[in-house]
Amino acid sequence: MKEIGKRIADIRKDKNLSQVQMAEKLGIAQVNYSKIETGKTKLISEKLPRIANILGVDLITLLFPEFDKAKYFQKLKNENDRLTKINDLLIDLVESKNNLLGVMLNIHPETKYLIEAHKSYDELEALGLRKNIGDRIKGL
Repeated sequence: MKEIGKRIADIRKDKNLSQVQMAEKLGIAQVNYSKIETGKTKLISEKLPRIANILGVDLITLLFPEFDKAKYFQKLKNENDRLTKINDLLIDLVESKNNLLGVMLNIHPETKYLIEAHKSYDELEALGLRKNIGDRIKGL
């Protein structure tokens, strides 16, 4: 509690606010506000957001001064950039695959037939019927 109280006092002083002004804004007596800064009283959780708001800081800054928001947001930006690059590469890969398939179909008219036959063959294999067809072909 003393650490939070000290941070509150430091920020208050940086903002050129007096304990009396803070107490008035919080609707408490100055002596009770003083106890918050010195850690002599438990800081009620619903007062923390009000104190942060009066001081013009967010609650994370008040509770965790070691938390470096700029560093955190830079990490988020870097990760977002990385994911965007991966997404772009995947889009390029799909477009390349589609272009290659189009080229294959244009070069060899029979390619479409072969692709469809291969799909059918894979479907038969998945059903366990491929061996039977192979045996029938051998018997011809």
